[in-house]
Amino acid sequence: MTAIHLLLLAEDVSAAELEALALSRVHQVFRPDPRTLAWSGAVTCTGPRPPAPADHVPGWVRHVVEFRVPAERGGPIPPELRTAGSILAAFPDGEPIGLERDTVELIMAFARRLGGAVRTSTGRLVGAPPIPDLLLFSDTRLEPAAARAALAPFVTVRGDDAAGPPPRPTVPEVVEHGLDDGHRRWLHAEADAFDAHALAEPGPGSESYSVHAPQADGGLVVLTVDEAPVTPIVVADAAWAGATAYVYEVRYYAPPPVPELEPQERAAWLAAQEESLANPAVVAVIENCAWAVRSALGGVERAIVCDDDGFLVTLG
Repeated sequence: MTAIHLLLLAEDVSAAELEALALSRVHQVFRPDPRTLAWSGAVTCTGPRPPAPADHVPGWVRHVVEFRVPAERGGPIPPELRTAGSILAAFPDGEPIGLERDTVELIMAFARRLGGAVRTSTGRLVGAPPIPDLLLFSDTRLEPAAARAALAPFVTVRGDDAAGPPPRPTVPEVVEHGLDDGHRRWLHAEADAFDAHALAEPGPGSESYSVHAPQADGGLVVLTVDEAPVTPIVVADAAWAGATAYVYEVRYYAPPPVPELEPQERAAWLAAQEESLANPAVVAVIENCAWAVRSALGGVERAIVCDDDGFLVTLG
């Protein structure tokens, strides 16, 4: 069975632009015909084209890009995970897995980059949540003092940063619905023990560190520096490609939610978090911090900047 997912766009985009984005994420992309890209032996991307009545898309859509991929589905999604407007909510009867999951995630990345949305094969419309975070890749490692000095003109750096992992994401990774108090306490104890172990054990990541900069809105900008376990395709053409690479992650963490939110309240908080991620002030501080780090590394010749989806980013 073939699943057909649509990338919906309000602005003009060329076939060449789509190809450039695909080549940033996928190896061995080719054109079986002038309007179609193909990869992985089973995925095709055709368009852009005008919307057709059979597409059932909103009136703002000017261009449609059609993706075809073999359908691969897992089990049904629990109701508590079907957040309105999310990818999981779009596939209540079975989450995409394997190549289809990779393809859906790629379409979401395209939508985020191009300011569009996705209409899934299940008929659901899904927006791409904004992610202002930026990543820099370089063969040069800045010492913590140099990183702090680079960021100082743009953010107020906290003075108690320690080596180790960045703070936990503000969206809880453990869904607690249906857990009794004993099980919940055990899960939190296990998580705390893991964090303590990660901070105490130097291990192979002993050269990693993070710099924290609290924001006026209660959020936190974090620069995390570590050896890159993998590098995106866009790094392959760098003059220093093949050498040990370091990744500098500049991320914004929204203020945490009030504990014990009801499901409807948590949904409202998630919506507010997405709005804060799209805030021009947040985008500006992330870009300024990334620019400062790139300058400290030696400029465009020594560092490549990309977004969280692996697409190249041009900084001013």
